[in-house]
Amino acid sequence: FSQGGAVSLFTGLQYPHALGGVLCMSGYLAAQEKFELSPAAAATPVAHFHGSDDPTVRIEWARRSAEHLRAAGVKEYALKEYESLGHSASMEEIADVVAWLQT
Repeated sequence: FSQGGAVSLFTGLQYPHALGGVLCMSGYLAAQEKFELSPAAAATPVAHFHGSDDPTVRIEWARRSAEHLRAAGVKEYALKEYESLGHSASMEEIADVVAWLQT
């Protein structure tokens, strides 16, 4: 969540081996200019969950992160936005996270 999501995106998608997935909640791709997608990570599925009213990590940052990572070569990047959710988690979001983890 938040900084943990930023770390997940930045490190998980530069990791030189295949991963089962990368999960981000209310995060964004920090240090975008230093990021280099690992060839093995291009096929790693990414699930990004974010509140549309987050004042701490703005939804625009999440959208830009998704655009940047797709352009970098990430094949499966899902960004799900939650209406009226701030810098927090909701039961709907948690249910979506659990569903993604079980796929």
